[in-house]
Amino acid sequence: MKLRFHPAVQSDINEVPDCYAERSETVADRFWKEFHDRLASIEQDPGRSGFLDLGRGLRRARLRDFPHLIIFYQFDNTVKVTCVKHEKRHPLRGLRRR
Repeated sequence: MKLRFHPAVQSDINEVPDCYAERSETVADRFWKEFHDRLASIEQDPGRSGFLDLGRGLRRARLRDFPHLIIFYQFDNTVKVTCVKHEKRHPLRGLRRR
């Protein structure tokens, strides 16, 4: 699978590490490692992630140690990540992105 990203994902993730870096650089580094590991897992087998909206084919993957979701669509040979958000954010945030 090939990973592609909605343009807004960059701004989604830009705000996250600063919040963790205020607490500890180690925590921020752990976030980045887990985030990249989860992306690799999605790329390898996107079907392991649950559906957020079955009718639209929208899937979600939760980070294990951080309250963040990676929202994506799976196509034939491509996975398109459309949103990265904290679980406490509005439930509809980023869901209209394609």
